[in-house]
Amino acid sequence: MSKAILKKTILSFFLLFFPMIGLAINGPYITAEFGGISSTKSLIFDHQAGYGGRIAGGYLFGENHFNYGLESGVLYYPHLSGTDGLFFVTNDVVSGYNIDLLGVIKYTFDCHFLIFGKAGAAYVNQKITGKSNVGTITVTENDKYRSITPEVALGVGYQLTPKTEINLTTSTALPNNSAAITTLMLGLSYSF
Repeated sequence: MSKAILKKTILSFFLLFFPMIGLAINGPYITAEFGGISSTKSLIFDHQAGYGGRIAGGYLFGENHFNYGLESGVLYYPHLSGTDGLFFVTNDVVSGYNIDLLGVIKYTFDCHFLIFGKAGAAYVNQKITGKSNVGTITVTENDKYRSITPEVALGVGYQLTPKTEINLTTSTALPNNSAAITTLMLGLSYSF
């Protein structure tokens, strides 16, 4: 197939289906969330907990019940702390932020309840500070981590009005070297 024929085919497809996509636009939205956040550097040890918040914006396409789109947001956790240790005591504090870009799939039932899933990637910027006591020796940790990592989220919600919904979301970002971040947050979304 020549380049000219390929360009005409793509242009014809775009012109034919663009009006249908335009009719199915649901629109932009913003979300503010606040809740509990925990971080874990291993499966058993080094668990920290605290509170934080996330603000995000996105754009949804689709019909009344089924929507899909993209969302980008910033999760901020200023102070996650904890004390752990089997053979020695560790006092760690994790702070930082995640900037994410997620694909969104949402289904709203006739009774106004909704379920959704999100998946994508997050840029994680963390600082971990702490002290470990091994007998009479104290070891100080002061590390900074930056990485791009996969992120997934699941949630449920309720549509209060045609433009406003309340939701409960759990999400997990799993960086390679830094602490994994898991959230459980209550949020409020507004569609324009």
